[in-house]
Amino acid sequence: MSNVHDDIALKAFGVLPPVMQKPFAPYINELEKSSWYPDIFADRNMPKKKKALIDPEADRFIYPDPPENRLYKKIMSITRRESEITAMPPLRSVYLIEHYIDRVMESLAAENYKDAIKFLGVFSHLIGDTGEPVHALNPEIIDIVLPPPRKFIGMELHANIEKLSAHVDIASYKPRLLGANKAQIIMGVYEGLSEVRNIGSALAVPITQALYAGKRKKAVELSGLAQSAAAKLFADFMYSVLMLFKKGEQKQSGTLDLRQYPFISCEVDMLYRYRPMIDISLIPYSGGKKYPLSLLTTKGIERVRGIGVLASMAPPYTREHIREARVDYFLVPGAYRRFSARAGLNPLFKKAICGAEFIVTGDGKELFHSQKIDPGNKCVEIDTPLDGVCWLTLLMRYINNPSSDDVQRLHCEWASHGVWADPRLCS
Repeated sequence: MSNVHDDIALKAFGVLPPVMQKPFAPYINELEKSSWYPDIFADRNMPKKKKALIDPEADRFIYPDPPENRLYKKIMSITRRESEITAMPPLRSVYLIEHYIDRVMESLAAENYKDAIKFLGVFSHLIGDTGEPVHALNPEIIDIVLPPPRKFIGMELHANIEKLSAHVDIASYKPRLLGANKAQIIMGVYEGLSEVRNIGSALAVPITQALYAGKRKKAVELSGLAQSAAAKLFADFMYSVLMLFKKGEQKQSGTLDLRQYPFISCEVDMLYRYRPMIDISLIPYSGGKKYPLSLLTTKGIERVRGIGVLASMAPPYTREHIREARVDYFLVPGAYRRFSARAGLNPLFKKAICGAEFIVTGDGKELFHSQKIDPGNKCVEIDTPLDGVCWLTLLMRYINNPSSDDVQRLHCEWASHGVWADPRLCS
């Protein structure tokens, strides 16, 4: 927990357009109160009499148990390693995003604004917990990266970071629409949870350093960045759900840029820091140099925006060795109807020798498969239907491998660098 959950909820509510705030005005205290429900009712064995003194209907509002279906079992499996690093992997919260959208919409349809704002308050807690720095990066990881000085070995890190009482400052923020229909909003909130988690995890070590240095004011200031990011996302969530209720499902609207959308897993060479690059191709062993992401098109070499990948460059250097660069994404089926991109090899790596094929799969089924693209070949256009796809994979696979002689002659310059330009999901 963070100790500013109520501040996150109230500050976010305060930046909604006045016309959206008006129906909830009589129940603003319920927003403040319910923002603490996941902590207040964390003990599922709390006696009913004690629970009734706080809220006789509490069970309606607190987090439901995860579904026991194949999808969620796969989500749990995919995020097992991530859960060792962060307390609340965002993908595990997708079922809660949908649950609270549905409960708020049902309450609004019944003109029950009190229940609606209570459901909203509970969901604000989820956002705050996801972005809380000491949740975003587990304390045992912090202790590895920043071993505690002997004088602080007895300081309970988790509690001391949570209790910083940071200021939430989003007074000038204008909420964003996260999608045109429920499925798109779920994906937008999932993307937002990933972003606030990343902000929190990046702040966890600097906050700890400040505490060890006796700079509590600095630690509070840094924590405030995380809490404010959570408040902005909660404002976006409220705004999007209220707009969805007002306008209904907008089926033929919206695109999503995969450059900014979180991938759930990937297989990319260590020289790319084990992950896809955005808008650049890294030059291996260059001391940090990079090329702009580029493709060869009918217009010549064109600088593009997109995702850069590199297959494993490690031995063995045999013909049979499979070298792939893979990026996987979670989609809410039906949110978007098509995937489009241009794919090819970055022509700025002039000594590259590996031809490659580009493959798009949905739920394990092939949606697109290019012919071999050699260095110096033009890129290919991709536009393929998604048809209810949940798991989307972008794959580049080398067709030919370097020999040991190639590696001796070219060092690391033999490798072809893959490009997925303008990768978008479209309605």
